[in-house]
Amino acid sequence: MSGFPVKILVVDDEPLLESLINQKFKNKIRDKRYQFTFASNGVKALELLRENLDFSVILLDLNMPVMNGFALLEQMMQEGRLERVIVVTAYGDMINLRKAMNGGASDFITKPIDLVDLENTIERNIARFEALKEAELSHQKLVDLSKELDVAKEIQHSLIPTDFHPFPIEAYGEVLPSKAMGGNFFDIFTLDQDKIGFFIGDVVGNGI
Repeated sequence: MSGFPVKILVVDDEPLLESLINQKFKNKIRDKRYQFTFASNGVKALELLRENLDFSVILLDLNMPVMNGFALLEQMMQEGRLERVIVVTAYGDMINLRKAMNGGASDFITKPIDLVDLENTIERNIARFEALKEAELSHQKLVDLSKELDVAKEIQHSLIPTDFHPFPIEAYGEVLPSKAMGGNFFDIFTLDQDKIGFFIGDVVGNGI
């Protein structure tokens, strides 16, 4: 975990939940390990999410006014958000639970809330979110590297001759790298009226 507090968004219209969470996690809040933000419905939660506040985990009640949890999940899925969503549902309400999980929720807890279970569930989802972000970062690095290799490949090919008509003999050559970039190089040129010259640069296997 980084030196910054993990940001957790709690979306619930129950006024007592805020004081309950602040009391339960007071030590982690004091030590700046957790930072909680509260929203009373999905509309306010969506506004906070779009402000790019870097939330890792969302604790989401399903039954709320204005915009309920299902509608918020649907909107988050459309926007491709990565936050881990822990839904809060009544014990035994399997229909809504399955609907929420199919809608993109990552985990769940049941009401009445067991605070030990809540803490364990939050910690588990923080770890999974950080692993997901790390994987996304690695993927983006690969995408960026691939783009750089494509540019390098274009530069390499632009340096290699393609017109062999000026030469008094039949000549032809091409570079076929085994991977995205090869690095090998050749050129052919006229030395004088009776002579032509060529050279080949073999660099593959020698590193950058």
